[in-house]
Amino acid sequence: MKYAIPAVLTAFALAPASSFAQSGAQTNSWHWIRVEPLLSPEGKPWEILQGTADVIFSGQKFHVVLKQESKTELKEYSIDGFIRGGDVSADEVQMYTDSVLRHYVGHIEKHAYKNAWGHDRIFILSDGVYIGISRTIAPTGQ
Repeated sequence: MKYAIPAVLTAFALAPASSFAQSGAQTNSWHWIRVEPLLSPEGKPWEILQGTADVIFSGQKFHVVLKQESKTELKEYSIDGFIRGGDVSADEVQMYTDSVLRHYVGHIEKHAYKNAWGHDRIFILSDGVYIGISRTIAPTGQ
């Protein structure tokens, strides 16, 4: 395998949906994580960004902007994707840079449980760069 998956990805992928539900109210807010391997031999081996964002769906298409701001820099990625069945393809552009378009492939999981919390999760990968987007779904009732 070209890149090892860091422990934080495993934790995100396997975390119970209830761990994402702090307020108990369902919103359009999705939690996201973006992990990119760094090629520099010194320093940390991964750049890990995470936050929340609104995901906009229109038919089989979706759009999301992943934004993380610190005191010294702003990282913002615009993602446009397409869902067919359980498969996802998406293109990412890093905003305010001359970075090239990055193409991702992956899948979506939807789990809804009667009288229990459920979740939707999108996982996409491109040349070792991983993006996971997840939201909690309120209980469906009796």
